[in-house]
Amino acid sequence: MAGASSALGHIGTTGGLTDCLGAIGAGGAQMVQADLAFYDGQPAVIIVATTDGVPTAYAVGRGCSQADASLLHQGTPLP
Repeated sequence: MAGASSALGHIGTTGGLTDCLGAIGAGGAQMVQADLAFYDGQPAVIIVATTDGVPTAYAVGRGCSQADASLLHQGTPLP
C-alpha cells in the first residue's frame, strides 16, 4: 500500500495498518503485505501477515483500526 491515498483514511498509513494488525491479532507478524480489494462486494484490505514463517490471510474493512477490527473474514493460514 505504499503511496496509498490519504482518502483511504487511517488504514492507508503505516500507523493505521499497524493498529489494524493489532486489532486482528497479527501484531507480532514479521512480514506484512496488504492490498486494496473488495470482499463480498465491500471495500476491503486483504492482509497477509507472516508470523514464524506461517502466512495468514485476513480480509478487513477499510475502516479497520485498533478500536474496530472490521474483520470481514477470519485469518486463514496459507500453504
